[in-house]
Parts: sequence; structure tokens; C-alpha cells
Amino acid sequence: MQIEDILDDMPTTPQERADMVVFLLEMIEHWNAGISRHQSYPEPDLFTIEQFTDQRNTYIGQLALVMNQYGLAVQLSAAPSDQATRVAA
Repeated sequence: MQIEDILDDMPTTPQERADMVVFLLEMIEHWNAGISRHQSYPEPDLFTIEQFTDQRNTYIGQLALVMNQYGLAVQLSAAPSDQATRVAA
């Protein structure tokens, strides 16, 4: 699912938006774990880390679109170990 896809199929009910937020947070958590795991290797695979980061950022972008419906902004931090996203009003 790309950002364009979510714009075409934006959740319309509060429950659909809540389900989407939960899904996106789970995906962000999943990719953060992969990034952290690969960063912990004695010789980290930088290409894999970059690919995982790109995928995580796609989900963060989608989360930002959904949260924008509530008047909230999603802010990306430098690294997953820094709590990859912070929600601010």
C-alpha cells in the first residue's frame, strides 16, 4: 500500500480510521524492529537498513494522512531507537 492508495481509499468512519491507525502503528513497529536488528549486527547491511527505513517511512506517511483527519501531525525522528514517531497537536 502506497500513500497514493490510501488517498484513494481513505477510511471514512471513526472505526475504519482507528483500525487503519492500529495497522499502521503495527507496521511501523515491525519495520523499526527490523531496522534495530540489522543495526545491531557486527557488520550492518546498510542497503537492507535503507530499504527497511524507506518502507517504515511509507507507513509513517500513511499514518500522517490518517491522523491529519483529526487535526494531528506526525513527526519523524532520526532513528527507530529514538521512538520513530511522535504525535503532536
